[in-house]
Amino acid sequence: MNIEYNRGASGVVFVNKQQPGIIVKKTKKSCIDQEYEIHKSCYNICTNNNYTILRIPKVHEKHGNKMYAMEKIDDREMVTNPDGILKEELGNYLEHLVKNGIIAFDYELYLQSDGTVYMIDFDRFVKK
Repeated sequence: MNIEYNRGASGVVFVNKQQPGIIVKKTKKSCIDQEYEIHKSCYNICTNNNYTILRIPKVHEKHGNKMYAMEKIDDREMVTNPDGILKEELGNYLEHLVKNGIIAFDYELYLQSDGTVYMIDFDRFVKK
């Protein structure tokens, strides 16, 4: 059974009680295919470049055409002014996205207890 976790402008996020490390995002859009594919590409680009701080939540399976599952992150501490290594990694990452035809118009960054920072909110990304 899923429980509601967060409600945002683009949809609702649910936590699965049987798998608390996985969340399911339900979009208000007519179809989640593009966001799902962009999220997968963003995860692969980040993983392949071995950043030390920047991370993207792992993408799991789609559920129909309005929902998909992803790794749950701690979203209690937003990073609003990245600096140092994170700022450098973020700049390099955004350049890698553009080279792969992806433009990030808006995103959020969250600090994790291990010092890594996760980028989320792929509904404002587009693929050229």
